[in-house]
Amino acid sequence: MTNENANNLAKFLQASTRNNRENIPTNFGLLNALARPEATGLYFNGKTIHLDGYRFSGCRFDNCVLIMASTNFEMTNCVIDKTTSIRYAGGLSKVLQLFLSKYEWAPLHFPQPFIATQHSSGGISLEDRGE
Repeated sequence: MTNENANNLAKFLQASTRNNRENIPTNFGLLNALARPEATGLYFNGKTIHLDGYRFSGCRFDNCVLIMASTNFEMTNCVIDKTTSIRYAGGLSKVLQLFLSKYEWAPLHFPQPFIATQHSSGGISLEDRGE
């Protein structure tokens, strides 16, 4: 990653933690448009991080809020402590609702946003209940 792209990633993470999406840089160059910008070996403490579009490698997240709206991100060998919360947006909870709807034990072990609504007719409803 070039210095310019590393600076753009740093700006993204700063804008992301401020929930200030209009200041997020989008100029990562043609090569990086094909690959996810990478954060390597970074320590995040008490930050809100939007994961989408990025690759995190060897990072640590303590007391953070991780937000994902798609599956367009990667994590390799990252540590997420128990105080870090994970929020789902963009309909991701419906994927889990559909998958877990096959298992009677799921409502006992998963939070409500991941459980499909069961109807007396035997049908289910999938709803976007982002956490």
